Amino acid sequence: MQFVNPEDVTSLFSKHGFLALDVDNDAVLGAMALEAGADILVTDELGWERDGYKLTSQVLDVGRNKKLAQFQTKIVQAVPDSGGQPLVIRDKDSGVSLLIPRGGSFNSSWYPQCDKCVAEPNISPQARKDGVEGTVKLLVTVSEQGTTGHIDVVNSLKDGLSEQAGEAVHAWRFRPAVGADGKPFAVRIPVEVGFHLM
Repeated sequence: MQFVNPEDVTSLFSKHGFLALDVDNDAVLGAMALEAGADILVTDELGWERDGYKLTSQVLDVGRNKKLAQFQTKIVQAVPDSGGQPLVIRDKDSGVSLLIPRGGSFNSSWYPQCDKCVAEPNISPQARKDGVEGTVKLLVTVSEQGTTGHIDVVNSLKDGLSEQAGEAVHAWRFRPAVGADGKPFAVRIPVEVGFHLM
């Protein structure tokens, strides 16, 4: 067994324009693992619950894009978590944060809220002609001012729909994420843009 060096995967992320904190997205991580030469990918996700934590581990066959196994265990903590406030992981290079929800409820002011977002842009003539429809999944940075930037495609569609989704999201406006100190901060969020034939 040979392990892929984490620094190699991080450099692949940079090469493709992703941020280092995008390693939290399983779809992107799977694509990068395949390019890094990995056959098997093991991911761990720690989820907060009111009375403890839930650890989920998945084993994936990267080449066949198939889940081989999944394991879950509960970690009970002595003092219940108050929940509400997400874990904030800040990328030291870009200054952008990743929000990880904790507990069953959360204060929505921590997360960007869409002010001006068109959920379904018009489908391109070529995609309409070819009968292409579906969802483009993106990772987007929402700035302190609520503007979008650093838009990366996670799952794409052909006939220019991925580019069209990126252009549409670039025009979106948000109320930015606001921390406990009342100050807005830049955050990385997943966004889906749907294209459907009428």
